[in-house]
Amino acid sequence: MLTKGQKKYIEEYEKYKDVVIEPGFYLNKNRPIIEYEVLSFGLDEAVIKNVKSGHVTTKTLHWCRKNLMEVKR
Repeated sequence: MLTKGQKKYIEEYEKYKDVVIEPGFYLNKNRPIIEYEVLSFGLDEAVIKNVKSGHVTTKTLHWCRKNLMEVKR
Protein backbone atom coordinates (compact mmCIF):
# COMPACT_ATOMS: atom_id res chain seq x y z
CA MET A 1 0.00 0.00 0.00
CA LEU A 2 1.28 3.46 -0.92
CA THR A 3 1.58 6.26 1.58
CA LYS A 4 0.03 9.67 0.98
CA GLY A 5 3.44 11.12 0.05
CA GLN A 6 4.14 8.31 -2.42
CA LYS A 7 0.77 8.83 -4.10
CA LYS A 8 1.46 12.57 -4.41
CA TYR A 9 4.89 11.89 -5.95
CA ILE A 10 3.39 9.48 -8.50
CA GLU A 11 0.72 12.01 -9.45
CA GLU A 12 3.35 14.76 -9.85
CA TYR A 13 5.63 12.43 -11.83
CA GLU A 14 2.83 11.61 -14.27
CA LYS A 15 2.00 15.32 -14.61
CA TYR A 16 5.56 16.45 -15.38
CA LYS A 17 7.12 13.39 -17.07
CA ASP A 18 6.77 14.85 -20.58
CA VAL A 19 8.56 18.14 -19.78
CA VAL A 20 11.87 18.21 -21.65
CA ILE A 21 14.92 19.53 -19.80
CA GLU A 22 17.90 20.44 -21.97
CA PRO A 23 20.99 22.56 -21.38
CA GLY A 24 19.96 26.22 -21.40
CA PHE A 25 18.48 28.99 -19.26
CA TYR A 26 15.44 28.58 -17.02
CA LEU A 27 13.47 30.58 -14.45
CA ASN A 28 12.23 29.16 -11.17
CA LYS A 29 8.42 28.95 -11.43
CA ASN A 30 8.02 29.70 -7.72
CA ARG A 31 10.51 32.60 -7.65
CA PRO A 32 10.83 33.99 -11.20
CA ILE A 33 13.64 36.36 -10.22
CA ILE A 34 15.96 33.35 -9.84
CA GLU A 35 17.50 32.24 -13.13
CA TYR A 36 19.31 28.92 -13.58
CA GLU A 37 21.47 27.52 -16.33
CA VAL A 38 21.24 23.77 -16.84
CA LEU A 39 24.83 22.72 -17.55
CA SER A 40 24.31 18.98 -18.03
CA PHE A 41 21.89 16.21 -17.21
CA GLY A 42 21.88 12.44 -16.88
CA LEU A 43 19.23 9.78 -16.43
CA ASP A 44 17.83 11.18 -13.18
CA GLU A 45 19.94 14.23 -12.24
CA ALA A 46 20.80 17.64 -13.67
CA VAL A 47 23.68 19.95 -12.84
CA ILE A 48 22.38 23.51 -12.60
CA LYS A 49 24.04 26.86 -11.92
CA ASN A 50 22.43 29.91 -10.36
CA VAL A 51 23.17 32.62 -12.94
CA LYS A 52 23.43 35.46 -10.41
CA SER A 53 25.59 33.79 -7.76
CA GLY A 54 27.38 31.19 -9.88
CA HIS A 55 26.53 28.47 -7.31
CA VAL A 56 26.50 25.02 -8.97
CA THR A 57 24.29 22.26 -7.56
CA THR A 58 22.76 18.93 -8.55
CA LYS A 59 18.99 18.48 -8.65
CA THR A 60 16.80 15.58 -9.70
CA LEU A 61 15.18 15.78 -13.12
CA HIS A 62 11.81 15.58 -11.37
CA TRP A 63 12.64 18.75 -9.41
CA CYS A 64 13.76 20.49 -12.62
CA ARG A 65 10.64 19.47 -14.54
CA LYS A 66 8.42 20.62 -11.68
CA ASN A 67 10.15 23.91 -10.77
CA LEU A 68 11.82 25.30 -13.91
CA MET A 69 10.41 27.00 -16.98
CA GLU A 70 12.47 27.81 -20.05
CA VAL A 71 13.53 31.38 -20.71
CA LYS A 72 12.87 32.58 -24.25
CA ARG A 73 16.00 34.36 -25.43
